[in-house]
Amino acid sequence: MNPRLAALLAALLLAQPALAQPALVQSRGEEREAAQEAYGAGYFAEAEAILRRLLEKAPADADLLRRLANVQAAQGDLAGAQETIDRALALAPADLDVQLARANILAWRGRTGDARAQADAIALAQPDYPGLADAQNFIARQQQARSIRLFSAGIGAGISRVEFPGGSGDTWTMASGAIAASLTPAVRAVLEVEHERRALSDTRLALRADMLRQTSGSLFISGSVTPSPDFRESWSVGVGGEEALGTQSTLLLDGRYAAYRGDDVFVARLGVRQTLGKSLALSARTINLFRR
Repeated sequence: MNPRLAALLAALLLAQPALAQPALVQSRGEEREAAQEAYGAGYFAEAEAILRRLLEKAPADADLLRRLANVQAAQGDLAGAQETIDRALALAPADLDVQLARANILAWRGRTGDARAQADAIALAQPDYPGLADAQNFIARQQQARSIRLFSAGIGAGISRVEFPGGSGDTWTMASGAIAASLTPAVRAVLEVEHERRALSDTRLALRADMLRQTSGSLFISGSVTPSPDFRESWSVGVGGEEALGTQSTLLLDGRYAAYRGDDVFVARLGVRQTLGKSLALSARTINLFRR
């Protein structure tokens, strides 16, 4: 072979890896950007597929793991996001982008104390780090939202006159008090104490928890107890909810089981509420009573 030709071929072969490597890096960089664009546009499944494909080639890339954790969190997989971001932090403990993503994920999971500690670590390293102030504000809002807050309280009283056949009668009185508190942004609880006096008297304690769903509806559970009852239930449990049928109509459904002295009762109610205006609504219910 011509010595000059052999030298040229050898030079080309030696240069080939150096030529191929930038192209590979550019390709991976483009895929990384494509994943970011898909994430920003809300195409989370597409973004996750791209990132997982890249991680098969570079499983120890902390930046790819951080991006994947953000995508998982956006899809609601907070446990998976936590696992992924912890892997990224183990690979790059000094990476402030990874630490910031971890602080946000911890806050989304409700672990606001850990989220605050992570944000404080970032502030110690670089107080003006981009995105840190937003994360700190978000964590503060989460901490405030998760605190128990009293939002209403009330008292009431009533008196009734009852006439019986034969001309006899009696006067019944009732007094009640209630407090309502927000346990979380999605859970509210109401505690009520009611004292009713007839010929005898009963004091009834009742608790109800309302759970607001992300969709247009709510669920509730309730319970009550009457110590040494004379005419009220010994105890009861109930469950029910509301579901929007449209912009103006709401389906109402609940059931309640109550144990009285010598008799147990189950009540099922089905109804519809129609909103007629800003402060006006009309409801209709069917009440079905079953005794055991």
